[in-house]
Amino acid sequence: MGSTPYRILTTGSRHWTDATAIKAAITDTLTEYGPDATVVHGAAPGADTLVDQVARSLGLPTERHPAQWRARGRSAGPIRNQQMVDLGAVVCLAFPLAGSFGTADCMRRATAAGIPVRVAHPGPPPAPAGPGPELTDRQVEVLADAARGLSVDEIAARLGIAPDTVKGHRVHALTALGADSMAHGVALAIAYGHLPADTALTARSTP
Repeated sequence: MGSTPYRILTTGSRHWTDATAIKAAITDTLTEYGPDATVVHGAAPGADTLVDQVARSLGLPTERHPAQWRARGRSAGPIRNQQMVDLGAVVCLAFPLAGSFGTADCMRRATAAGIPVRVAHPGPPPAPAGPGPELTDRQVEVLADAARGLSVDEIAARLGIAPDTVKGHRVHALTALGADSMAHGVALAIAYGHLPADTALTARSTP
């Protein structure tokens, strides 16, 4: 007798690059619930793309739910997330990074629907070739706090500086690192050794 078919809901950052963590989360779920799974994702770059690749490599069917950005504007992501949640799943596998607001939204909706959420943490990215850019101690502190999910105001209060000063440190740090987002900057800071390899990248629970 075969196992009962079920759905695995996934959500994750557009900057997620750790396919190994995704494979581990999916295979752990298969071990627990059986092999007859369909893997559901939002068809976005980053984690969703890797989820699709990993699922197919494991011989699992996938269900893609791209957001209708042109038709629905900024509400497209939350609408898509709710649609995926409404279809049901035995678990939601989450792959967030700092600033992953869409991922955090999907996690909240899954929790509200009674779907258990399991959060994966990425391993450190490979170190880029060549020496890394120099960052000031304050810039590193701002990146570390951002990795913890603190807002600009929270970072400013903790460091005793103005919010605009925090923003300035953030801009200069991201420019020096060649990053296109805070999540990307934190990942590069880890790779260059400015932040510890075990730095936890946390998506904020609220936008």
